[in-house]
This record gives sequence, C-alpha cells and structure tokens, in this order.
Amino acid sequence: GSVALAGLGIVGAYVAGAQQRAYDEGHAAYLEGNCANAVGPLGEAADDNTDRDLTARAQVEVEECELLLAADTLDTQGSQGDAVLAYSGFVTDHAASPIADFAIERGAALIAGEPPERLATVELCGALEELEAQRFVETPDDDLPPLLLACALLLQEEGDLAAALAALERVRSTYPDHEVGSAVDEAFVEIALAEAEASGAGELEQPEPVGPAGDPSGPTVVLIENASREPLTIVFNGAEQRVEEVAPCSDCDAESGEAACDATGPEILVELPPGTYEVLVRAASGADVIPFRGTWALDAGFEYDQCFFIVRQ
Repeated sequence: GSVALAGLGIVGAYVAGAQQRAYDEGHAAYLEGNCANAVGPLGEAADDNTDRDLTARAQVEVEECELLLAADTLDTQGSQGDAVLAYSGFVTDHAASPIADFAIERGAALIAGEPPERLATVELCGALEELEAQRFVETPDDDLPPLLLACALLLQEEGDLAAALAALERVRSTYPDHEVGSAVDEAFVEIALAEAEASGAGELEQPEPVGPAGDPSGPTVVLIENASREPLTIVFNGAEQRVEEVAPCSDCDAESGEAACDATGPEILVELPPGTYEVLVRAASGADVIPFRGTWALDAGFEYDQCFFIVRQ
C-alpha cells in the first residue's frame, strides 16, 4: 500500500509541475506583451484544474491576451481606427493589467504613424479627448491637427456639420501655426457656409462704401466692429478665402443691440482683392446664435465699415 501511495504522490506532483511550467512559460511571454506566444501555454494552464489558483490566474491572462490580439488583428486587417479604440477599451477595462502599457504603446504608434485618413472613424473622432487622457497621443502638437482635419472631413460627409466645425475650430484656436492651417481654413469656409444654409441663416445685406481706401485700383478694405459679448468668426469666400476672428466686447450692453455700435468694440481691418464674396458672420464660441450670411460686391479702393451685434429673443 505504501508503495502505491508514493507512486500516486509522484504522479500528482508531476501533473502540478506541468501546470506550473505551462503557466510560467506563458506568463513570461505575457509580461513581455508577446500574447501570440503566451496564449498557448497559458491556455494549457487554464484548462488544468490541478492548482485552482494557478488556473484562475492563467484564465485572466488568457482573456487579456485574447483582447490584445483581437486589437492587433484589427490593425493587420487595415482597421487602424477600430484597433486604436480596441486598445483604448482594453486600457479602460484593464487599467491595472501588466500589459496595459503595451496596449497604449501600440495604439500610440498607430496614431503617430498612420495617415490620419486611415485612423478617422466617427467613433474614434468622438473619443479623441479620452484617447488623449489615456496617453495615446504622444505628440499632440504634431499629430492632432491632421487627425482633427481628417475627422472634420469625415463628419462633413456624415452630415454632422457642427461637430466638423468644432474639430476645425480646435485646430484654429490651439494649433494656429500647424502646416495644415490653410487646409483647415479652406474646409472651415466650406463647412461653415453649408451649416449656415442648413440652419436657416439670417440675411446679411450689401454694405455701402464709406469712402476711398487709398489706391483706386488697390484692395478693398473692410472694417469690422464687434459690439456683442460673443467672439465672432467672419468668413469671406470669393477671390480670396479668409477666416477672421473678432474678440468680444466686454463693455457692451448685451441688451442694447445696434446702439452698442459706437466704435468702442473690438475692431479688425480686412484687406481683400476686389470682387464678389459670400460673407458669413457666426458666433465663434458655438453659442446658440443665428448666423448671418450674404453676398457682398466689394469694389477696388473703397472702405466698408460693418458693426455686428446680437439681439436677444
């Protein structure tokens, strides 16, 4: 009897040792983020109930590795935006995991290395702030402006013009000197005019010239005053495209309307080639203010003065 018992003990120890060896092999690969090599031995350890604690640990690591591998697969299949979101989801659900940093590293590499058009999806564009908070955007000054532009163009296609403009406005306000600036302004003009038309913009009347601006054959000059407490964006679309910002008037009475146009509000002077322009005035802050648009014929060598205010209804 004693010999048989000793034999059973040896077998039990061997079985337990096999589970431990499988776990150790898989765990080492897991800690290196090498889930392709980890899932096999970890799966063996997870299917072996000799040591239930070891089984439970192996099951957790197998599940995490399968999630990471699924995100890797999305990348290899060409769905880079979905892959980044999958890595982000892993970090959200498994923030304390030893392999969470590998998810961040891989997602960040995609954002830094892939063309923004391949990354931009409606879902990813809506999750940019969370991705930044999770450290997926390592160099925002370089990577965010082109990605925001790609998001804006995608959102325009999807018909979400307000979200598209918000993405472009972020580039214009936060990264004004980035090389995509001219493309951002071009997209902003097109999308802002489309949104104004869709939202029922008010009519902006043709201004009358107030006098000569210098050279009779020179540029036209437009002086714009903001007599409202909202920052304003002025869009010109014609012989030249321009997007101008006018600071709010902190001293203006919000209820005074046209009476606030007394030349005390912030002013900008815009020089343009003469010609016919689509002109749009909108609240830069995204406030619930009806935009106004119109067609202006601006003659060479003349100055036009315009003051804008907001009427509360």
